[in-house]
Amino acid sequence: MMTSQSDMAPILVDLDDVALNMPVHTFKKKDASTHESAVGGTLFHRRGRSFIRALDRVSFTVRAGERVGLVGHNGAGKSSLLRLIAGIYRPTAGVCRVAGRPSCLFSTNLGNRAVATVLESINLSLALYDVPYKDIPAMAEEILAFAEMEAFAHAPMGACSAGMQTRVGFGIVTSVRRPVTLVDEVLGAGDVAFQRKSRERVAKLMAESGALIVTTHMPGTLREMCERGLWLDKGKIVMDAPIDEVIEAYRNRMKDKTPV
Repeated sequence: MMTSQSDMAPILVDLDDVALNMPVHTFKKKDASTHESAVGGTLFHRRGRSFIRALDRVSFTVRAGERVGLVGHNGAGKSSLLRLIAGIYRPTAGVCRVAGRPSCLFSTNLGNRAVATVLESINLSLALYDVPYKDIPAMAEEILAFAEMEAFAHAPMGACSAGMQTRVGFGIVTSVRRPVTLVDEVLGAGDVAFQRKSRERVAKLMAESGALIVTTHMPGTLREMCERGLWLDKGKIVMDAPIDEVIEAYRNRMKDKTPV
């Protein structure tokens, strides 16, 4: 069987039978028991300690050039998965391999202080991403232009709306070239025009052989930004297929309201 070009691209993210148990320090129970719920991961108790099984035996790979959208209800494990790939969490079991340090947009607040100016916040964020000092001024100028925030460069970040901060944050994370880019929810804060610019910027990012993994509850955005979908439920991968198929299957399941 012939190998497609995508199958020959380098693997940038590789998860092998990964589990992630999150301790719940304020909830203790003496008996060993397990509780399921309609949302969230599985809550279980062992030896007087309580845990949430955020990810349960997850395995998949992402290759260079792929754009992957995570689908699932609140608490399905999408954000936990992104943070594990980012290295914020370590797997309880299994192996997570990532090529290099990912570029992450989990919050518009990285490097942001309400009293700092927009430009100061950009400079600090780029420094936190280990951008060489000599490259920061030019990159900051480009980020301000992308976000259309030049007039607010010296205004306090605290005076900017959530949408304005998202413009800056997205500009930062997509200007730092890393093999893998992770985006969690925040795209919804931008207006229609910014959504269009974001898609164009992501397309440029993909042309440079990076990989994108994004989660948002906006199906239209997922369809436009991603070609592959991963449906998570209770920390498990229910479906790995083209994004249109995954969204349609997920919507049908939610209409039926039957357990996955």
